Amino acid sequence: MAPELSEEERELVQHFTGLPDEDRGRILALVRSLSLCRTVEVYRGSWTAPSFSSAASAAPSGPDRGMGTFPS
Repeated sequence: MAPELSEEERELVQHFTGLPDEDRGRILALVRSLSLCRTVEVYRGSWTAPSFSSAASAAPSGPDRGMGTFPS
């Protein structure tokens, strides 16, 4: 069940719903962007960039190069 909104919250919702669709879309995009930025800030210290091996060391060599053929 949704919590009851305060008078101030109801007024804010009324103002928001009274805006043109384009303006509401811009506001929602901004809020999502700010939320993402905040999430990145919170977790920045605990995340490390993944390490990937170089293409040269990952590429197979020799007769089993994976050319789509099967050994006879």
